[in-house]
Amino acid sequence: FASTRVHEQNPEYSPAFIRNMLIDKFNLMDFTFLQSLNNSGGGIWKHVDMFMKVLDYETIIVSSYPNHLPDYPVIEQNVQILESLSNHFNKPYTIIRIPAPPKADGTWATTQNDEMRTYTNSLIINNTVIMPTYGLTEYDEQARAIYSEALPGYKIISVDARALTIL
Repeated sequence: FASTRVHEQNPEYSPAFIRNMLIDKFNLMDFTFLQSLNNSGGGIWKHVDMFMKVLDYETIIVSSYPNHLPDYPVIEQNVQILESLSNHFNKPYTIIRIPAPPKADGTWATTQNDEMRTYTNSLIINNTVIMPTYGLTEYDEQARAIYSEALPGYKIISVDARALTIL
């Protein structure tokens, strides 16, 4: 999976060419581009890990945003795409939603150059999840519970990421 930012970075190539090249170079069965978030902060990067995380061959976790935010329809369209796909074993993915935490002032980003907070930009190593937290007890604990339920037996380690989200 990648965001459509790859197309922006490689305007001399068609989306089909980029997709086929990635499939060939990485010996993949398929490759899916998801729409970039353009109003949810994070600067120019627009990585898919800012709104989704593949947990295993069958499970994808995706951020949930309030429906009044500009990128809400984009996220929901991406979820529809993910729900329409089959994994390597020809089974549909299980999509788990995880709330995106607000900024320190209680609002969410509405422009690309704003602060972006997410729980999907985590790291999974062996049986350990290193998950960002933001000093928002309700959100942080809910995210921890979602990871714990999705990955039973995994150790969940929280890392305060507040200093990392400011552009």
